[in-house]
Order: sequence, then C-alpha cells, then structure tokens
Amino acid sequence: MTHSHDNITVGCITLVYSRNHRGWITPYNEVIKNPFIAQRTAERINSNLKLSLAANGLAA
Repeated sequence: MTHSHDNITVGCITLVYSRNHRGWITPYNEVIKNPFIAQRTAERINSNLKLSLAANGLAA
C-alpha cells in the first residue's frame, strides 16, 4: 500500500478501496474506513483461509 486509498492485498486476499464509501470493502460486504483495521482484517481472513485449506488437505 503506497497511498492511503490503495487496495490492500495480503496473500490471496485483496480488499478493494471504494471512493464512494471512502473505505475498503471486505468479502462480507462490510466497509472498513480505518486502514490499520482493514490491514488486520485482511491478515485475519488470509490466515483463516490458509487454516481452512490445510484442514481440508488442499494447498494454498
């Protein structure tokens, strides 16, 4: 993330910045306006995805 309005990518998860909503859109259609919380949310979603794939015996 170079600018405060860039998309946030962690692993294979990307939270897209919406200029209309002035925040990042999560896969659950929530808008997060704080960039630090958006980054932590992306990290949490990516971690949960890796754990879910590992539990099912799939490679990430």
